[in-house]
Amino acid sequence: MATGYELEKKLGQNLIKLMELIGGHPYLLQQAFVNLKSQQVNLEQLFNLAPTEEGIFSDYLRQLLWHLQHNSPLEVGYRKVVKANAPVRLDSEVAFKLHSLGLVKLSGNDCVPSCDLYRQYFSERLL
Repeated sequence: MATGYELEKKLGQNLIKLMELIGGHPYLLQQAFVNLKSQQVNLEQLFNLAPTEEGIFSDYLRQLLWHLQHNSPLEVGYRKVVKANAPVRLDSEVAFKLHSLGLVKLSGNDCVPSCDLYRQYFSERLL
């Protein structure tokens, strides 16, 4: 098992890439560190598999997907957000609920995905 220092040394510049992928989400960051430290995955696997059903975040992502699939206005709204290349204006209630789920960041009155992981995962599943 790698020590904290070894993990930090190993991550190096990839820490920036990891932060961009998960947007600094504390739970996802913890999951990444736990899996890297225990050597269940390496960095290449983590980045390649993260937005897939084989990735270490799949259980968490499926829970969020379930919430969207069981609330049609949220699903429709989030589909618009992940497909767009610019902030999207949504109904205020939908924006509030998506923000409460941690799926979006607010940019004024508009919404953007909270992280690239969400954009990648949900853009393939919310067709």
